[in-house]
Amino acid sequence: MNFFPRWGRALLLLALPFAAQAQNVGIGTTAPTQPLDVNGNLRVRGLSGTDTRLLQVDAAGNLSPAATLYPAAGTAAGPLTPAPASTTTGLNNPLVAVSGSLAVVLNRNAGTLSLYDMSNPSAPALRGTATGITNGVEVAVSGTTAAVLCNDTHANGIGLTKLYALGSGAPTLVNTLTPPAALSATNGGIAMTGTRLYAVYDRGGSSGYVYIYDLATPAAATLLGTGNSGCFTPQAVATAGTLVAVSSQYGGVAVLDVSNPAAPVVTGSTGCPAYNGGFDVPVALTTTTLCLLSIPNNSLLTYTLSAAGVPTLRHTYATGATPVSVALSGNLAYVASRGSNSLQVIDVSGASAVLRGTAALDASANNLALGNNLLLAANGSPANDLQAFVLNGPRSVTVAPDGTIGTTALPTSADYVQNQPATTQSGGFNLSNSGYLGSRLGIGTTAPVTRLDARNTGGSAFPATTGAAQSTGHFARFADGSGMVLDLGGNGGSGAWLQSTNVGGLGTNYPLLLNPNGGNVGINTGTTNAGRSLDIGSLSSPRPALLRLGAGNGSGVGRQWELGVQVNLGNLADITGENYDFVLRDATGGNTRLLVEYTTGNVGIGTSSPTQPLDVNGTVRLGTATAPGQVFTPTTGAHNLLAVAYGQVGLGAVVVSTSGNYTVAASGAGVYTVTFPASSGLSAVNFDANPVTVSIYGTSPGVATFTGGAGFITVRTFTLGGVPADFPFTFTAFAP
Repeated sequence: MNFFPRWGRALLLLALPFAAQAQNVGIGTTAPTQPLDVNGNLRVRGLSGTDTRLLQVDAAGNLSPAATLYPAAGTAAGPLTPAPASTTTGLNNPLVAVSGSLAVVLNRNAGTLSLYDMSNPSAPALRGTATGITNGVEVAVSGTTAAVLCNDTHANGIGLTKLYALGSGAPTLVNTLTPPAALSATNGGIAMTGTRLYAVYDRGGSSGYVYIYDLATPAAATLLGTGNSGCFTPQAVATAGTLVAVSSQYGGVAVLDVSNPAAPVVTGSTGCPAYNGGFDVPVALTTTTLCLLSIPNNSLLTYTLSAAGVPTLRHTYATGATPVSVALSGNLAYVASRGSNSLQVIDVSGASAVLRGTAALDASANNLALGNNLLLAANGSPANDLQAFVLNGPRSVTVAPDGTIGTTALPTSADYVQNQPATTQSGGFNLSNSGYLGSRLGIGTTAPVTRLDARNTGGSAFPATTGAAQSTGHFARFADGSGMVLDLGGNGGSGAWLQSTNVGGLGTNYPLLLNPNGGNVGINTGTTNAGRSLDIGSLSSPRPALLRLGAGNGSGVGRQWELGVQVNLGNLADITGENYDFVLRDATGGNTRLLVEYTTGNVGIGTSSPTQPLDVNGTVRLGTATAPGQVFTPTTGAHNLLAVAYGQVGLGAVVVSTSGNYTVAASGAGVYTVTFPASSGLSAVNFDANPVTVSIYGTSPGVATFTGGAGFITVRTFTLGGVPADFPFTFTAFAP
């Protein structure tokens, strides 16, 4: 029975807490601005689950929770719609490149470059066409700049690159880049990213050349650097991050580090799996993955790239017949095969490749290009068309600042950081702008203990001394773009290390500067501020403050010395009685060579307990054997206290004992001549003006006198009655 008349039901509806205006429905608001405007939270009980998940929208607009962000191999739906959204015909042996929603098509046989707006893949809009392109062989685009590689003649030979500005009409030629050498573009390629252009040319009889340009202002492009392309007969080039991959007609790919564009460095090579029979060797690249096609073998080869850019084969996958182009986005590789007129979508992330989807291509495929949720296939004769495929993967719900709900393409593992504490993200991520972390960031750990906690679980080792791959002890790197890097690492109990080196050659090392603009450096100073340029040790720390210096020949022969303040505590309590003394120690031999006693200021040489201002345990030598030193006193000046020659001379000028720096000859009764040769250092000394003592020795009494001259002493001996006679004598000569 109907208890409510129609007017009653109308009144009930008006009492409900929502409003409808001009077909917009508002819940919790009387001024809805969207077809459904909710002032408050929205709950969909049918989407309930056990945890927080991304909400995805399929191609038909149906909402569902993402059970897992990265499906297991073989369970994912095809990532593209098999039927093309549109086909643009009337082209002429085309190649295509895409950036965002802009696609440029090089009609090689017609010498034209066309610009299409692909915002609506179902209805590409031609903006205009540039003409007059001679022998165009490759095309690339980034932002609003397109580049065409031409095998065209110029003053230096053949091979040049034309730059076009992209706008609302036809592409406009703004610059022509000609390499400064006779290089060929018959075999060559170009790639663009950001404002960088990478062009590779063939060079007869040797490896190709790579040219790196800055296109921030295309009309005034700047050549940043050139270098060896790493392979003969270069065919194609791809770029990602600071890496560039250059393929060879012989089937291999070289990887270059271009972080310093002025000096590109070859970091590794795939070798040459198979000669490609004169075809281009298609190559695609991300910062962690390299894909190339082996045309004779009908296969896709996927390589893992190390942090240093060294490729290691991950797996090989059988493609359609005559694969001619490959594009790579995240974990998915797109392969166009000319012989089978097919497009394959292959997941290359795992230990083995997995086919995710296929589509038919028109005959015959030339190349592929990836855009925003869009894949373009340029096909040559007989089709001569451009097919546009929509990438129809799930989309995530987005909420604008004003609360408006929309959708966007579901991020991949290469696009975002997964906010799932219990889930390990299998892929990488990119941060294209500034970011903020309010708490802690862990690298290599899920439990960071401070703002940035980077841990290396791969091993412990000192830094590598050769090659481009750092040791297993490496856990952090900082670079300035010139090729110089600062590496941090550790070797277990041997300690942590800091090494300034070259990114491509670890055998090249650079200075490490601490406070180059000023400021003190403290080592083991505890909580006390460093008071000098280098401040070692602390008054509140019972630890020695010793500076150790050492050198060796690399074969176990060397010496270590220590200089500093000793404390008899800790692991250096090996020197008794040296508390707080300043010491110079032979650490290898374990001996203290010099010590300054801290309470008295006494200096000890060869002793740890000096009792005098200068306490020498051993012989003191002033000067050298041939140039003796002098002893000075403040009152009398120089004292000739050092004997420079001495000896006992027997009868017949026989030397009984000697200082070894003279000769003696007898020339008559009681006449002896002592001569100092040049080697003695005394040959120029006038001994007639310097102290000399002579005396008779033995049991017979007698008298001895002397006279001297430059480098000699004449000794005469007499009886007590003054008669010349031979007597044995002793003499001592002192320094001037």
